[in-house]
Order: sequence, then structure tokens, then C-alpha cells
Amino acid sequence: MNVVSIMKQLKVFKRFSRLIGIALLTLAGITNSISAATPCEILVQTAYKRLDDLCSTVSRNQACYGNDAIRTEFNVPYESSMFNKGGDKVPIVAIREIYTQPMDMASNTWGLSLLKAQTNLPDTAPGQNVIFVLYGDAHLSNADDQGKMAAFYFTSGLGQPACKEAPMDGLIVRSPKGMRVQFNANGVNIDICSTIVLQAIPNQQLTVQLVEGSANLTADNKMIRLSPGYSSTVPLGGIDGLQAVGTPTVPILNPISRAHQNLLNALPHVLPAVSVPRTATPMPTENKPPPATQPSRPTQPPKPPKPTDTPKPPHPTHPPHPTHPPHPTHPPHPTHPPGH
Repeated sequence: MNVVSIMKQLKVFKRFSRLIGIALLTLAGITNSISAATPCEILVQTAYKRLDDLCSTVSRNQACYGNDAIRTEFNVPYESSMFNKGGDKVPIVAIREIYTQPMDMASNTWGLSLLKAQTNLPDTAPGQNVIFVLYGDAHLSNADDQGKMAAFYFTSGLGQPACKEAPMDGLIVRSPKGMRVQFNANGVNIDICSTIVLQAIPNQQLTVQLVEGSANLTADNKMIRLSPGYSSTVPLGGIDGLQAVGTPTVPILNPISRAHQNLLNALPHVLPAVSVPRTATPMPTENKPPPATQPSRPTQPPKPPKPTDTPKPPHPTHPPHPTHPPHPTHPPHPTHPPGH
């Protein structure tokens, strides 16, 4: 074997060894990633899968029990035993209050529930529905006696997620693709053709965050428009701390979190894929559409000032007429003596 062939074999061996080393490092990275998953991450992914599997067949104006734990108060004649385990479904009209429970690592629970509602959609479109996903420390009170979720009250917790994979407690609302829907949350009229995230703290504020599409909020006779990646808040108060008591704030930049994106993408059967914009859409100035551009007109030179009129001299004054002396008075005629 000559020297040239030996050198070629050595080059092939080095290249092959390098490829094996890269493969081993990649495999080690995957193994470490799997083994490094925290109990919180595992709980989140398990809860998403249960909700997606168990609630994929829910019908219009029904609520579905997605993942433990959930507490529910029912209207008569319905009973709580109808809704106490994963996959249970009941008419929304049966529900007075529904509470999804916060994440509890000790009991390995994290409440999730899905509601599919008509809101104000017509009866002629039974396959089109608004999807509500209630998760974590959240409470929803049904204010629609027809069970269509046209009006409700909602609160969410203040606590921080147990891990970065868990989103802040709240409520996701998704309208059918290409259709506008309206509903009332905590006294705020909400009009959407999109996906939004709601959070509400009693006696503080309701936050509406737009993920994609468009949304209008109206409270106290003031309406604002949201662009994707922006949010607005409405102050809450009243006797129960859940009523809107002011106008919506000017929208601020508030992109959706990675944890919320993961939630939206982890439910393919109950929530079609969401296209989240990579960058937020800039809000128009003063939250109004910009005025139409008018063609500029040529600038006219300024007109010269008019010459100032020279004031006319006053008319000469005539001297007063001379005063004539009074006529002389004549003496009286003499009186003639009698007898003449």
C-alpha cells in the first residue's frame, strides 16, 4: 500500500469520526432535554392533551370538563354530579358559576375547561361557534339565561405561574374564522374577529389583549380599536368589584407571551392553528384611522397691501353770522288832554 492511499484512508476515517461525534452530541442533547423537563412542564403538556382529546366533540352551547380540578355551581334542576370528571359535558345554561382551580403541584392538578357558545351568531350557522378556554385560577359567572355566553362576568388570579411553560391565569376567546361576534364581559361590550386573552382583577381592571385579527371595546360610551400585539384595560368596581366603571385606556404594546402561544398551538382539535404576528401592528395615531391625504395646492404669493388713503382735510369752518342789534323801541304816543 503506497503512501497516497494511506493518506486518503486517514482523511476518510477522520471525516467519519467527526460525523459520529456530531451525532453523539445531538443525541446527548435530546436526552438531556427530555430528562430536564420539570414536573410543572409535564403537568402543563398533559393538561393540554387531555383538554384537546376529551373536549374535541363538544357541541354548541355546551361546556366541557377538560382537566382537574374544576368546581361548578349549577342552576336548578341540574346537579354537580353531571360535571365532575374529564370529558363530562353539560349545557351552558345549566351553569351558574364555574371555577377552574390554580396549578397545584402537590396534587398534580391544573383546572382547564372549554365552552363552545353561540353568542350572537345566527341559528343558520350551527357549525360556527365561539370558543372559550378557561384555565388556572379563573372564575366565570354566566349572565345569559339562554346559555349562549352573550354576557358573563369573569375574574382571574394574581399569582405567578409555577413555571415559564404555564401562562398567566385567564380566559382565551376565539371567534370563527372570518366572522365578527359580539358579547359583553363585565359590562364591557367586546366586538371581535380574532383571538383575545382576558384577565380580570376585582376592583382593579379588566385587560383585553389582542393576539391576532381585530377587536373593538366599548365602555362608558367610549370605543377603542385594538391592533394585534396591543392591549387595553377597563377599570372595575361596583358592589362586587366586577363592573366596568370607566372607559377603556389608550392601547399599549403588549405582545402575547410564549406560554400563551404554546397553549394556542397545543389544542389542534378544539382551536384551529393561530397565526400570531411576529411583530405588533402599529396603532394609528389617537386610535383613529388616518385622514385621507389631500393633494397640495400651489402656494399663492401674498397680495400687496392696499395703499393707505390720505385723509382729506377737514372742511373750513365758516365764521358765525354777525349778530344784529335789537331794533330800537319807540316811545309811546303822548296822551292828549281831554276836551280836545
